[in-house]
Amino acid sequence: MKTYLALGIVVVVMAVAAVLTVYSLMSSARELDQTRQVELDMLRCRRHEKDFLARRDTTYLGKHAAAYSRLAAGVERIEAAAPGLSILPHTEDYRIAFHDIVQAMSEVGLTEDEGLRGELRVAIHSAEKALEGHDDLLILLLRCRRHEKDFLLRRDPIYVDRFERSVDDLLRAVFTSAVAAGGEFGVPDLISAYRHAFQNLVSRMIGIGLAEDRGLRGKMRTAVHRTESTFEQLQSLADVDRTRIFRDSIALGALLLGLTAIAIWLLFNGMKKDAASREKAARGKKAV
Repeated sequence: MKTYLALGIVVVVMAVAAVLTVYSLMSSARELDQTRQVELDMLRCRRHEKDFLARRDTTYLGKHAAAYSRLAAGVERIEAAAPGLSILPHTEDYRIAFHDIVQAMSEVGLTEDEGLRGELRVAIHSAEKALEGHDDLLILLLRCRRHEKDFLLRRDPIYVDRFERSVDDLLRAVFTSAVAAGGEFGVPDLISAYRHAFQNLVSRMIGIGLAEDRGLRGKMRTAVHRTESTFEQLQSLADVDRTRIFRDSIALGALLLGLTAIAIWLLFNGMKKDAASREKAARGKKAV
C-alpha cells in the first residue's frame, strides 16, 4: 500500500511539474510572438513611410496609420508584461516626426499643381508668357529654370546660388530691354514673383531636410534609430527567453525522465513485494 501511495505522489509531482513548466513555456512563447509581431509592424510602418516619400501617394498614409495602430497596441502589451521597458515614447516620436514631414510635404505640394510647387508653376508660366517673342530673354529665363529643376532633382544648395545669379542676370537684361514695362503688372514684377515662389519652396524643402540627417527628415531618422535601439534591447530579452525556453525544456525532459524511472522502479518493486506476499501467503495455507 505504501508503495502505491509513493507511486501516486510521484505521478502527482510529475503532473504538477509538467503543467507548471508547460505554462511557463507557453507564456514565453507568447512573449516571443508579440516581439516578432511588433518588429513586423514597425517594418510595415517604415515601408509605407518610404513608399509615401517616394511616390507622394496619400494611399500609403492610411496604410501607415493602420500599421502604427497595431504597433502601438503591441508595444503597450509588451510594456505591460515588462514594466522596465520604455518603447512607446520612441515610437510616438517617430509617428509625430513622420506626421510633420507629411504636413510639410503637403505644403510644398504632392503634385506640380498643389501647394508651393503649384505657385511656382503659375509664376514661371506667367513670366514665360510675358517674354514670348523675346528669345534672348527667354534663353536667360530657361537658364533659371534649369537651375530650379536641378535643385528639385538633386537637392543641392549650389543650384539655389546659381538660380539667384541667373535671375539677377535676367532682370538686368529686362531692365535694359524694350519690355521693361510690358504686361499688366510689368515683366520685372513677374520675374520677381517667380523668384519669390522659388525661394519659398526652397525654404520649406530645407525645413523638411535636403539630406536624411537634416531638418524634419533628420528628426525622424533620430526617432527611428532610438526605436531600433529599443527593439534591439527587446530582441536581446527575446534571445534570453529563447535560451530559457530551451534550458527549461531540457530540464523538464530530465525531470520527467527521472520521475518516470522512479515511478517504474516503485511499480516494479511494489509488484515484487506483492508477489512475495502472495507466495508467502500461499505457503502458509499449505502448511495449515
